Amino acid sequence: MGYLERYRAGDHEAVWNELRHIGIGTDDALAQEAEAVADLLMSRARANLERIAAGLKELGYAFEPPAPSSQIDPAIMQSAKDAQAQTAAMLANLDKMGLPADSMAMMGDMAQYLQAMVERASQPLPAFPGIPGPGFKGVQRPLGDNGISVRHVKQFERKVHKLPLALGAFWKTIGHADFEGALPGHDTASWQPFFVLPCLGLVEEYEEYVEDNGSGDDFTVELVANPEDDDYPLGVSLTPGADAKFENGEWFVDHLRRATRSASFLALARADMPPGIAAIADAWEPF
Repeated sequence: MGYLERYRAGDHEAVWNELRHIGIGTDDALAQEAEAVADLLMSRARANLERIAAGLKELGYAFEPPAPSSQIDPAIMQSAKDAQAQTAAMLANLDKMGLPADSMAMMGDMAQYLQAMVERASQPLPAFPGIPGPGFKGVQRPLGDNGISVRHVKQFERKVHKLPLALGAFWKTIGHADFEGALPGHDTASWQPFFVLPCLGLVEEYEEYVEDNGSGDDFTVELVANPEDDDYPLGVSLTPGADAKFENGEWFVDHLRRATRSASFLALARADMPPGIAAIADAWEPF
């Protein structure tokens, strides 16, 4: 049986481990089959994440509570507003700039992202620390817009090189993820909620890195929560292949499996899970 057939038959981990450790080109039959496996893997991962999100919502988990106004850095807030204003001014003159259609789409995506940042940072103070009050109107979707990500993935792969299959499939199938939030009576921040940052501006980041360093050989992007440093997400290499590897040596798919097995809380041990969280974790479907 081929890799895709074996994966569909349930040999998930063995198939993916083999694909990680063999050379995958860009145009051969193996590359096409490996990409099909990655796409199916991420569709199953998305089903897990959607199930987890629904289960957490039933428990009263509030996704992405706004930070108390006392914690919002005014300088950061002003920078976001300035960037938003500059982007809006550029958007108003796009027709005169003669940019390619994909660049115009990227500008629109960036404006939308900046608008969401400003709106989220401006939300009313919660009634209780860490718990959204009745006036909270922030984004409460733990999974992002994969339609936006598809354009950025295609742009990077056209201008630079093929992304790791797992990472490209995640961005195209899921978009991004953010399970940060609050559950009354629990310190959820210490559970290290799962998140994966979006791929907005990936080409621009790469080109800036090459300009500063002479090549893109060691280019990485910040992607997920860093257990060693809350202020700086963990970086991942974009070296082409089946999977992407983090700076700490963990594979991206292993990280995703670990997150979904723990109901999105990477630092929450099974023995410490509240019953409702444990029930969500126990319903994990393999991918």
